[in-house]
Amino acid sequence: MINLKKGDAPVTLNKVSEVTVKMMWPNKTDYDLGAEILYQDGTTESIAMFGAGALPVRQESSDGSVRHSGDVGRGWTLMGSRSAEESLTIKLDGSTRVVAIAPWAYSAQSNGTGSFRKYAVTLVISDGTNHVKIEAVNANDNDTVYTCVPGIISVVDGRVTVAYDEKYSARGSENRPAWSGTRLVMDAGPRNNYK
Repeated sequence: MINLKKGDAPVTLNKVSEVTVKMMWPNKTDYDLGAEILYQDGTTESIAMFGAGALPVRQESSDGSVRHSGDVGRGWTLMGSRSAEESLTIKLDGSTRVVAIAPWAYSAQSNGTGSFRKYAVTLVISDGTNHVKIEAVNANDNDTVYTCVPGIISVVDGRVTVAYDEKYSARGSENRPAWSGTRLVMDAGPRNNYK
């Protein structure tokens, strides 16, 4: 396990056909995982899943290369696990047009206050052999920040590179991040008003 921290050089994973991205948090809280995708031609797309009765943004990218595992609600456990997780699968079969993915964690204001540090929201990217982890131990502890991008995933010639990023929404904002060219801008996307 490689623990990626602020100031560390990006980590390049093995060239494989599939990479998994997991976002984890305590099972008594309710976060959501989403991703902003940037394609080679400069087009962008969002994928995410939200709770019961909510409309999904989109569970799979239009080209099928990025897929969300589905929403996991508050209190979910896997065989007594103390944490919950949502995941993305990135297919790297040589036909992918994806150049960057910004995974984000989100908790609605209606869930109450709480920081990413307090609830230990953690990102793990894996090629099956190597695992890159970005922990929340140094994350923002502001209780009114609702979206966090811990890192950016780049895809070049079928290889994935993970860079520490740590971007946050403005206080009280529930707007998603969005790509502006090759730069990710917080609070520039539509509002996450699904909960």
